[in-house]
Amino acid sequence: MLPRVLIALFAAPPDPQDDPHSTWLRCHKALTEAALVACFMVFLALMSVLLEYPGSALHHLVPWPWARRALMGLCAGASLACVIYSPWGQRTGAHINPAVTLAMALIRRIRLRTTLWYIGAQLLGAMGGMAVAELLLGPYLAHPQVDHIATAPGSAGLSWAFVGELSFSFALMTLILVLSSRPRWAPYTGLAVAITVAVFTAAAAPLSGMSMNPARTLGPAIFSREWHDTWIYFVAPPLGMLLAAGAYVRLRKLRRVRHLPGA
Repeated sequence: MLPRVLIALFAAPPDPQDDPHSTWLRCHKALTEAALVACFMVFLALMSVLLEYPGSALHHLVPWPWARRALMGLCAGASLACVIYSPWGQRTGAHINPAVTLAMALIRRIRLRTTLWYIGAQLLGAMGGMAVAELLLGPYLAHPQVDHIATAPGSAGLSWAFVGELSFSFALMTLILVLSSRPRWAPYTGLAVAITVAVFTAAAAPLSGMSMNPARTLGPAIFSREWHDTWIYFVAPPLGMLLAAGAYVRLRKLRRVRHLPGA
């Protein structure tokens, strides 16, 4: 019975005759979005244990922190690409980030009610994914060098961490909007996002911990019980992405005005 229910919720595509704004369709997409976030969190936790846990063979094989960060960035980017291009991701748009959903709502690519469903699902998915990771990895995930994959500001301080999260989020959302609005480049948006996240993670993780996602921060914070300075990750990424969406809308309006007769 349970497998049939899961197939009905996640695998079976919605009926084309359904109202695209129906409660069932919103619930279907929200549950799928939660599953995507949960899978992403479990994968991040597994890779963090393999790379950072002192008893891991991979940790000894790659003794350089910068090389482990590069591998972590590559794995995070690859997992994002898998999520985005999976059938589930194609069905929901693979936001997996409340900040992305808010930015999409600002430019009216997603309705307000659907936005609330998505954000709730993303937060629950992150918590559920971390709960699964805790059950599977237990003491390895709790080791201080892994620390439940919690995000925290680097040695440069809170100000630089805030600026970094805001700037990275602004750049990422700008990339998404520019590519997705061009039919020729839209199919490659997911790949570009994956590469960008991989580069940011490898290069800038010591600055802010590289979250750009409130849900990704919330799940680990609950289990690590480390709430110091987590406000940065709930404020900076949404602010950066909303600023990018606002700038994108403004520039498109100016462009349309310039192309009006007599402008």
